[in-house]
Amino acid sequence: MLSGSLGDGFDKLYTYFVSCDAIATKPMTLEQCMRSATTLLYTKARNIARIIKRFS
Repeated sequence: MLSGSLGDGFDKLYTYFVSCDAIATKPMTLEQCMRSATTLLYTKARNIARIIKRFS
């Protein structure tokens, strides 16, 4: 699962997902995250795909 951020209790989501990942790479305001959403999503998805490829 990709999310903008992970808050308290996110570990309960492991019941439904193998992994829970935040796209933010550092503390960011909501405005900064929204402005950078395309790049942040692309970068995190690429990194996850690289891990999958490496261990497949």
